[in-house]
Amino acid sequence: MFIGVIRLILAVAILSAGVFYTAHAQEESRAPVVMKLIEEADQTVKDLIQLTNLPTTDDQVLVDARLRLENLKNELLAIEVLSRKKVTELSARLEQLGPEPEKGDTKSEITVSEQWKALNVEKSVEVVILNQIIEIKSAINRHINVIAEKRRNAFVNSLYKRNPISSFLFKSAALQYSFTRAALVELVSPWLSHVTTFKLYEVMASTLLAVFLALVFSVVFGRLFKGLIQRDPSNLKPPYFSKISTGFWSTLKPSLVILVFLGAIYVFFEYFGILTPEISKLAGSLFIAVAGVSFAYNLSYAVFYPKSLSWRFINVSDKTARQLFWLTVAMAVVYALDYFVTYINDMTSAGLSLTIVRSLLTSTIIGLILLLISLVSAKVQIFQDESDKIQPPYWISYLLALTGLVIIGTGLSGYIGLARFLVQQVVVTGAVVATMYIGFAVARQIGSEGAIVQSAMGKRLHQHWGIATETIEQISILVGLVFMAGVLLAGIPLILLQWGSAPSDISAWYAKLLSGFEVGAIRISLSGILIGLGTFFIGLLLTRMFQRWLGKSVLPRTRADAGVQHSIKAGAGYVGIALAILLAITNAGLDLSSLAIVAGALSLGIGFGLQNIVSNFVSGLILLAERPIKVGDWIVVGTDTSGFVKKISVRATEIETFNKQSIIIPNSELINGKVGNWTHESKMGRIDIPVGVAYGSDMQLVEKVLLAAADGCSVPMQSPPPFVFFEGFADSSVNLQLRVHLRDILQTPVATKEIAYAIVDGFKMNNIEIPFPQRDLHLRSSNIGNLMADKAGDQ
Repeated sequence: MFIGVIRLILAVAILSAGVFYTAHAQEESRAPVVMKLIEEADQTVKDLIQLTNLPTTDDQVLVDARLRLENLKNELLAIEVLSRKKVTELSARLEQLGPEPEKGDTKSEITVSEQWKALNVEKSVEVVILNQIIEIKSAINRHINVIAEKRRNAFVNSLYKRNPISSFLFKSAALQYSFTRAALVELVSPWLSHVTTFKLYEVMASTLLAVFLALVFSVVFGRLFKGLIQRDPSNLKPPYFSKISTGFWSTLKPSLVILVFLGAIYVFFEYFGILTPEISKLAGSLFIAVAGVSFAYNLSYAVFYPKSLSWRFINVSDKTARQLFWLTVAMAVVYALDYFVTYINDMTSAGLSLTIVRSLLTSTIIGLILLLISLVSAKVQIFQDESDKIQPPYWISYLLALTGLVIIGTGLSGYIGLARFLVQQVVVTGAVVATMYIGFAVARQIGSEGAIVQSAMGKRLHQHWGIATETIEQISILVGLVFMAGVLLAGIPLILLQWGSAPSDISAWYAKLLSGFEVGAIRISLSGILIGLGTFFIGLLLTRMFQRWLGKSVLPRTRADAGVQHSIKAGAGYVGIALAILLAITNAGLDLSSLAIVAGALSLGIGFGLQNIVSNFVSGLILLAERPIKVGDWIVVGTDTSGFVKKISVRATEIETFNKQSIIIPNSELINGKVGNWTHESKMGRIDIPVGVAYGSDMQLVEKVLLAAADGCSVPMQSPPPFVFFEGFADSSVNLQLRVHLRDILQTPVATKEIAYAIVDGFKMNNIEIPFPQRDLHLRSSNIGNLMADKAGDQ
């Protein structure tokens, strides 16, 4: 046995030494690796700076360079965090060793001196690494600003570049159009011939599978959100929430169905080898154009809804709604065709003249459509009783007309880039803003009072899950805020894309937003906070579900009393919440050891400022552990508070009196004060019924009647048996007390009433009198004479 223990100790020592050696070797090998990475990063930054400083650099090269710089900056930031942590640890170890020791003669003094020098050298290396990282990061930040400035200038120059409009331009465009059409036919015709000859069955199978997936998605989506999609034509006054939610989901469902169909057919075509690389890109652009038109159609239909005024967002007549709907759809179709033709021109290498004429034609048509919309808007019929609809302002028609004239004017003046930019803002940004407006309206209605509580989902949560209406209201506010944040996070990037930002720019901004910032040794990031909050709410939800499972499925089978069950449920809740908080802090990226100093500093203030709260909390834990009182007990606190314990929480205990009044008592008062508990160990108790009988009554018969009344009670009794206690002789009666021990003291009202009624009936049958208070008055004769004389004098 002793030899086995020695072997175990030696094995642990060898393993520990191996781990220490490995960690020390890793620390020693870290510095050269980090220095090499820094050198490579420095060279990469110099290469990117040289590349982006070329005068012919296009926008995509600048975007890629910025993305690489942002990624490099994040990598350096990770190294910087580790180096700062390492410097902090080395500084602490050097402070423990004190100033540089003098090299002595003893072995221990030599070891300390060598250790101090080694730590100082290691710290110096880490400081050099930090300085180099800071220098490279500064260069990266400067060049990111330079790239942003170059892209901004290029964007402005593209907007204000003028292309003269002349007859030569149109002749050149016509010639280039014939070349482009021939190139397109040459590209598509062989592919169509090949597909119809060799891939026809694959095309049919892919199309059928895509249709099947779209139908399945439509059915599932329709069943999940059936009440939110369908409009009731007979409902002439639908609630605003129903109108908004129906418009939102009725726009989303068909758009997603089309998107699922197009995406599925594209994937299947790629899988079966139907698409060539060129046709694949062409089909992708066509599918995007079709999906955009579908979304614009559904959105316009939801906003204008030509069929019924009751479900329409805009306060206009049916005729005006139909006109505005079709004009909006026409504008989306023109823009989608322009997008598809633009891709064809790029793929066939069309000339500049054709591109200018195409952009001029598109901007002119969309400008004319805007003029038509302004004419229709000028004749809007307003219904005064529709207060929940959007009231178009009187100046909207003037604004639309001015926008259309500006687009046409800039295009005809040769500023094709500016005209196309305005068209893009009107069509794409307008659609995004309209969708965001509906999303915001839905979020506001979700968070409004009673919106979810009165819905089918709210009723299901209340009935099947037992969630209180107040909790559902709080959940609705949170869901509304989350929905609004989601609308912002989805809509703002789409708007920024229309204003010249690249997808990599937006991803870099989101990465910077999510990466956060540092406060000392603690890094705070939005992603960490969101993950921490999500972890906490998931842990809280699981804790509540576990408590519910305990309370309904497990604890009732144990036959334990209600107090024990409540204590177990409460203890499980406290443990679950504590674990949820710890997991949330850990997943949020916060180091618990880093928070120890802050917690220690705050503990003193908390100790003074929150003494009562902490005292009540500890008292609540004592109540749950020792259980001097428990849920369901009948207790008496002080001289005027008596009732049943309904709930023992962290801070206070709720007592319900016999007249249904809830009294909240701090837990510390129940621990430190005197508390009477009628049902502490058992529910057995005694009731005392006082009775007074007239003098001269047969006391043996009285006692017999009292005991018979007690024996006839239907409430179970406990040993000892009932007995009559003599209290004393009063002025008008002989006072007795009937004492009865009950098995359940909570049955006191029933037992008291039955016994009292039986006593009255028994006394009546045996002619036993319960006397009234009596007083004997003795009047002297002299006093009577004086009273009569006074009365005669008054007359």
